[in-house]
Amino acid sequence: MAVEVVEGDLQPSEPAGGRKKYAYYKGLTITQPGDHTRSFGKLAAGGAMIAEIRRGGQGRWYVARSGGASAFIGVRRADGSAVYAHYQNLEPIILVVGLLGVLGGVLKFGFGLADFPLTPVVLGPPLLLAWAYFRSQRLEQQRFFEAEAS
Repeated sequence: MAVEVVEGDLQPSEPAGGRKKYAYYKGLTITQPGDHTRSFGKLAAGGAMIAEIRRGGQGRWYVARSGGASAFIGVRRADGSAVYAHYQNLEPIILVVGLLGVLGGVLKFGFGLADFPLTPVVLGPPLLLAWAYFRSQRLEQQRFFEAEAS
């Protein structure tokens, strides 16, 4: 798990792409005390974080990295408000495809369906392991965000 906490002033930004529940940003910049700047490229954001990035402003910004992707997952403002929204659109997709692969294995080897292709059967279990990894990373990052509140 890698969560970086950056305190500073985020420049408001519009997403470069995405849907209602998630967005992609080509780059975001946070100005830290002492006029230091931190730039982040190729980031994602989910849910309520999209509105917070549009608003920008001062706060403690939480940047998570897992599985090769970076995302803004939370912000704590000076007024005491906090927003957490994790970008997780891959988890359900990986879970469903992995379960279908395992089901294919049961059909092929358990019920003797010889015409069923072998590729989904081979890829199903590793996809379920990938889903477990991404889920554990997300839950660990959420616990980190919540622990910072106390």
